[in-house]
Amino acid sequence: MTIFYDTIGLSGFVSSWVGPLQESHDASPETGSGALFGFLGIPAKVRQELGEDEILKLVIDQLVRLFGPEAQNVSTILYKDWAKDSETAVEEDLDPLRDFPSYGQPPKAGIWDKKIIFAGTETNSQFGGHLEGALQSAEKAVVEIVNLNDSF
Repeated sequence: MTIFYDTIGLSGFVSSWVGPLQESHDASPETGSGALFGFLGIPAKVRQELGEDEILKLVIDQLVRLFGPEAQNVSTILYKDWAKDSETAVEEDLDPLRDFPSYGQPPKAGIWDKKIIFAGTETNSQFGGHLEGALQSAEKAVVEIVNLNDSF
């Protein structure tokens, strides 16, 4: 969503267990309008009950609480509910997560050993399902690749 970041020089991210956005991240370019992206912490069933218009109102309200009245000046909001996408979600995804999922790495023994490196939020044992898990997983994969290249 486009808001006021470029005019007052803010940058960063917000993590919140109160309000619809659980994570909000600055995605602003160096020049031009500011932008945020975020992840909702509202369970899929509740999102369905509230509807998109009400959720977007709650998002704006949360941004105003966090950043002040300037946050009401949103020019565009792009909303995607992945739980409604039959290619990415199943019925079980409608139930809320109670904790960070702990997926971990798939087994590498046998044919896959040193031939494939898995990376993604699902492979992180501490922050599975969250952006931080994806970032940590990517860092670990880079280290593995560098170490593999050093051994050749």
